Amino acid sequence: MTINKLPCHTSIAVALMLAFSAPIFAYDTSEPAQMKGLKGWTTNPVFTIGETVDGYTPPGVPDGMGAFEREDTVVIVSNHELSARLGYSYTLASGAALTGARISSLTFDKATRELMTMAPAYDTIYNRAGASVDFDNGLDSSDSNGLNRLCSAGSVVAGQAGFVDDALLTGEETNGGTGFALDIEAGALWALPAMGRAGWESATALNIPGFNDTHVAILIGDDRADAALLLYVGKKQSDGNFIERNGLANGTLYMWVANDGSLSPADWNGTGTSRSGKFVAVENYNAAQAGTANFDHLGFATQAYLDSQKGSIGAFNFSRPEDVHTNPAPGKGNQIVFASTGRNTSINQGADLWGTTYVVDVKINLGRIQVDNITADISIVYDGDDAGKQDFGIRSPDNLVWAKDGMVYIQEDRSISTFGAASDEETSIWKLNPKTSAVERIGQIDRTAVPAGQVDSSPSDLGNWESSGIIDVTDEFNAEGERVLFFNTQAHSVGEGTIETENLVQGGQYLFISKPEVKGKGNKK
Repeated sequence: MTINKLPCHTSIAVALMLAFSAPIFAYDTSEPAQMKGLKGWTTNPVFTIGETVDGYTPPGVPDGMGAFEREDTVVIVSNHELSARLGYSYTLASGAALTGARISSLTFDKATRELMTMAPAYDTIYNRAGASVDFDNGLDSSDSNGLNRLCSAGSVVAGQAGFVDDALLTGEETNGGTGFALDIEAGALWALPAMGRAGWESATALNIPGFNDTHVAILIGDDRADAALLLYVGKKQSDGNFIERNGLANGTLYMWVANDGSLSPADWNGTGTSRSGKFVAVENYNAAQAGTANFDHLGFATQAYLDSQKGSIGAFNFSRPEDVHTNPAPGKGNQIVFASTGRNTSINQGADLWGTTYVVDVKINLGRIQVDNITADISIVYDGDDAGKQDFGIRSPDNLVWAKDGMVYIQEDRSISTFGAASDEETSIWKLNPKTSAVERIGQIDRTAVPAGQVDSSPSDLGNWESSGIIDVTDEFNAEGERVLFFNTQAHSVGEGTIETENLVQGGQYLFISKPEVKGKGNKK
């Protein structure tokens, strides 16, 4: 790889200028793959944390991603899940300097899948009040120093799910975190207070013809113990700014309540079982109450007040909601898959330790909104606590994607101390058939792949490394006769070398994983 070093405090404006003037040649990492493919799947690493492309050195902890097809290239944007005060400082166009979580842009040649350039994905942030973050207007977020742990993400292209712009939906994975949407074209990141406070893991938009002409509907994974499944419904404005025209500025927040009164996995568990329920509206905005005990200075509900409403309406307490993704099949855009990674709480009484994967079938239209009757049937397609599964099946499901071959690809992230104790298996990527619940391990972390000059401080700590951010990029790269996924790794225990000298926090890598497909079987393009 060609290494072009710039000081780590290089401004975003300079980095973007370098990216757009990049030489026409490809970059490739010289480091081995941190994930090995299994069952005919092959991994191909393209960039390793600690390397530099066109003057840009992205930090570690890569996470949620989205892919956007252009004429000859594919642009993939990627979160970095840094805590607010970690990582080297970067500078916005306004001159404001921040640390913490951020988003990078990777540009690939569509025909060859070679990495052409990298750069920051934005140079402007609009805070919860809609003001551009500068010396006078702070983030107004969970930490004034920077964004806090941008985790997984959902992406939409213009014309999909009611959106009029390409966007990445993400948020801060912390108690009371703020949701954000990245305007891909403008390079601007917008806070989304109308979507409520949460420990944002991810968000995914429902693709519903007709309804999406005027509204958007977005499911949110709130990555906290005993959290509700959240639904945001927003009305689009015909003009206005990015969040107004995409329905993200004004809307209603809902929580799912089971019809039979089930409150947690202690009441409902097991592969193949299901519950019907309703999304019940909660109060997220009250201008008249701005600055009072339950509302912030803008009139939006505090996390504590939203949590109290969860209890009062009897919302279902999922063990720890993680990633969410919409079914890409035609006519199935009202379905999502989501993972709850598992956690022992006083409410669920240890009924969901190994994690559960659900499919949610939402019934929503304008008429249902008017009569307050947005419903959803939720089915368990894989319960990791079933007898015979546990440490020998999908464990601690975290990031996932519902790919266009109809399969769900799931990444593990150790969440309990007994992870790997019986199986001795490292964190993996699995393929799940949501119709039959059949599973197959297709990839597994390789702890020997420590980059040159870097050090794994805990090589025997099974489950320390994880993969994340998985997306299906088969169509974006016009791949024929194969399934192509893109993901990253978080090598949490890897440091020293450039990780330390450049203040990148942790090691990691970006990779493709692919497998040939038999024509007519799973290649649903």
